[in-house]
Amino acid sequence: AKTWKDRKHYTELWWEPNSTRGFVWLDEEPGPNVSWPETSPPYRVSAVPALKSSDRMARILKEGFEQGLREVRWFVMGDDDTVFFTHNLVSVLSKYDHRQMYYIGGSSESVEQDTMHGYDTAFGGGGFAV
Repeated sequence: AKTWKDRKHYTELWWEPNSTRGFVWLDEEPGPNVSWPETSPPYRVSAVPALKSSDRMARILKEGFEQGLREVRWFVMGDDDTVFFTHNLVSVLSKYDHRQMYYIGGSSESVEQDTMHGYDTAFGGGGFAV
C-alpha cells in the first residue's frame, strides 16, 4: 500500500476504466488520508497477508476466485511495475482452452537461475495467467 502512489502510473498506462476488470491487491488499507484514484483499478486487501511472496500470491488467487466474478476465464497477475498490452494478452490467451492446464513461459534472463532451476523452467517475470 505504501508504494502504490509511486507505482500506480505503470498500471494507469494500460488500465481502461469500465473496460478492464481486476484489482490491485494490497497488504493493508491505503490509509485514512489517501483517496484512491479513479484512474486506478479498485483495490482489495488480502485477508491474511503472508510473509512469503509465494504464499501471498496463492492467497490472492484464491481470494480473487472467491470474488465470484462472472465470465472470468483467466486470472492474470503482474508486478506493480508491469505494463500489460491487454488486447495482445486477450488475443494470446483466447487461443487456449481455459479449462485445460498449460505450462507456458520463457527462460530467465539470469544464467544462474537457469542453471539452478533448469532451462526448461518458465519464470514469472512480469506476470502469469491461471
